Parts: sequence; C-alpha cells; structure tokens
Amino acid sequence: MEQEERSETIDLIANLDQCEEECLSGIRHSLEEGGDFVKKEHMVWMMDCADICDLAKRFVLRDSEYAGDILNLCSLICEDCAESCSNYFNDEHMVNCAKVCRNCAAVCRDAIDLGDEEEEEKMQDLEEDESDAEERAEAEEKENK
Repeated sequence: MEQEERSETIDLIANLDQCEEECLSGIRHSLEEGGDFVKKEHMVWMMDCADICDLAKRFVLRDSEYAGDILNLCSLICEDCAESCSNYFNDEHMVNCAKVCRNCAAVCRDAIDLGDEEEEEKMQDLEEDESDAEERAEAEEKENK
C-alpha cells in the first residue's frame, strides 16, 4: 500500500511539474506571438496555473494537511486555464497546453478522492478504537462492582 501511495504521489508531482512547465512555455509562446495571445485574461490564467501547480507540489511534498484544499483549487484553475488555451485551437502550442492542463486537473481530482478515502479509513479506525475503549471501560466498571 505504501509503495502504491508513493507511486501515486510521484505521478501527481510529475503532472503538476509538467503543467507548470507547459504554462510557463505557453506564456513565452504567447509573448512571441503577440496580438490576441497576450490578452490579459489569457496571460493571467497561464500565470495562475503555473503558480498554483508549483504551490501544490510543495504542499503535497511536505504532506500538508491543506494539500487537498490546494489540489482542489489547482484543479479549478487548471480547468480554467485549459479553457482559455483551447480558444486558440489553431495553435499547436496552446492546444497542447490545454491538454496538459486538463490532464493535471483530472490527476488533482483523483488525488483528492484518494485522500478522502484514506481519511474515511482513519475515521473508521478511530471510531473502532473508541468503541473498543468504551467496551474495556464498561468491563472494568463491572469488575469493580
């Protein structure tokens, strides 16, 4: 199980890294192309996407309790960036950026879902431990009477 988690984390980091790099490359490409490519909203989406992917990597790597929240935000921003890039459907670079961003958003959502499952398992374990402790306390109480 631990090996599987490590593999999933490595895949998540690789996708976040690829998305960040693709967006940074997209910014450079847009600046070179000029015109509609440098519209403020489009440029901001790519900057936001690159930045949130970098931030998400750091939260995941340090196993922050807020990693799930950051990954959720990351998935939303990646989707919006993909939408912006897909407006340039005649440009191969932007089409690829949209594809990478959509994939990263999906991987982030999958990671959040896995985290939710792990959290549920921990809660069940805690509830079972509490139940066991209550049963032991009741048994001790009966013995003391």
